[in-house]
Amino acid sequence: MSIGLQLISAPFKEEACLRVARVLEQMGIAQAAPASMES
Repeated sequence: MSIGLQLISAPFKEEACLRVARVLEQMGIAQAAPASMES
């Protein structure tokens, strides 16, 4: 089952969001879906 996850941060604090996303990926909890190339 797929679920969505959205991370948000305060203005100019994007680095914290990117660090959290990286940790989630490393833990296998989240992964970025590949871009669709369908036309």
